[in-house]
Order: sequence, then C-alpha cells, then structure tokens
Amino acid sequence: MKRLLLISDSHGMREQFEEICTLHPEAYKIIFLGDGAAEFEKIKADHPEWPLIGVRGNNDFGSQLPYDNVIVVDSWRIFLTHGHHYGVRAGVGGLTGEALDHGCNAAFFGHTHQQFNSTENGVIAVNPGAVFTYPQSKYAMVDILDDGKMVVNLTELKNGRRNESRLASFFKSF
Repeated sequence: MKRLLLISDSHGMREQFEEICTLHPEAYKIIFLGDGAAEFEKIKADHPEWPLIGVRGNNDFGSQLPYDNVIVVDSWRIFLTHGHHYGVRAGVGGLTGEALDHGCNAAFFGHTHQQFNSTENGVIAVNPGAVFTYPQSKYAMVDILDDGKMVVNLTELKNGRRNESRLASFFKSF
C-alpha cells in the first residue's frame, strides 16, 4: 500500500500544515494543492526528508510552483491542480475533462475549501478541503492498495484529534 496525503488551502496556517504531515510519517507522497505556497516552500526546506510535491493556487502570487502536474503511482495517473482554472466551484466536469486529456484516471484539487470525493467522466475527483479552517483542519488520505484499489479517506483534525469522516473505495477506471 502507498498512502498519499492531500493538503490544500492552508492560507498561512503553517503550524496546522506541519501538524498534519507529522501525524502521517507513513505517507508515500505529501501532495499540496495550492493556496499556501509560501508555507509549503518553508516546510519543504525545513523537512527535506518529507516527500513533498505541490502546485500553486490562485492566491500564490510569485510562486514558481506549477499550476498543474501529473504523477504516477502504480497503475494510477493522477492530475494535480488547485482547480481555479477549471471552474471547480461550478462542478468538476472541466477538471475531469482536463485530467482525461492528460491520460489520468484521478484528479486531486483544492480551491473550494470543501471536501469532495466523486467519480465523473470515469475520473476519481478528490478535494481534501482546507487546512485553514482550524480548529477543524480538513485533509485527505488516499491509499493505493496492492490490488489496484484506491481508497479515499476524507479526514479532519479537530483540536489535535484526527477524525476519518468518510471512506470510499474505487477501482482503476481504465
């Protein structure tokens, strides 16, 4: 199993961002989905041992992070973006279409500050929610199981305690 830790929209809440990362030393990748690039870069510099990857969001002025990226984890091709370029506040159709254009079967995004986990156009779309909503910082853990399943856990950290709020299993879509 490989665990992907998804974090987005920290908006200056570095302490909460780091706390979530510290809770998950098992993470294969820590994926940051924008709007907090400054703290992402500082955390990356302070913790070179952490497997961090990130994209920038609409509030990451001056960031050199890319707007979009594609990673491959086992049989999954995953499109990473903040989401603001794809109209995610109105739905994920544009996002999943872009993911398909990149040959991806999953898309991870932020921007809306709302946790989201669904399938559209054959693409798994996951939004971890926002870290900055402390004391209920939201994030997601995505497990890629040895049998090819993707398991999505939408999670929150409330007053230092983790609560896995929803669980859904998906199979590779193509």
